[in-house]
Amino acid sequence: MALISLLQIAPTLAKFFGVHLNSSQTRPVEQILKFAYSRNPIPKVVVLVVVDSLDFRFYSDFAEELKRIHEFVKRDRLLFECETVSSHTAPECFF
Repeated sequence: MALISLLQIAPTLAKFFGVHLNSSQTRPVEQILKFAYSRNPIPKVVVLVVVDSLDFRFYSDFAEELKRIHEFVKRDRLLFECETVSSHTAPECFF
């Protein structure tokens, strides 16, 4: 499992969707971009699943329903461990 920074997620998605980020100092994850661009046709929809330690209980409760995601990960080997960028978690906000 490759180790990346959470800060690399936004630049990766921005590059994929053709959005310029002025303030990003981190580089996109080339493995993800290479995978996406190798598909024919190039996907128009991207699904990003993030499971942090606070959501592990939720993840465990719905593990059976997430079986298809596990199959994609196993097939395509696109599973990353992300380094944290903060020592605390902000409260959830709902809009």
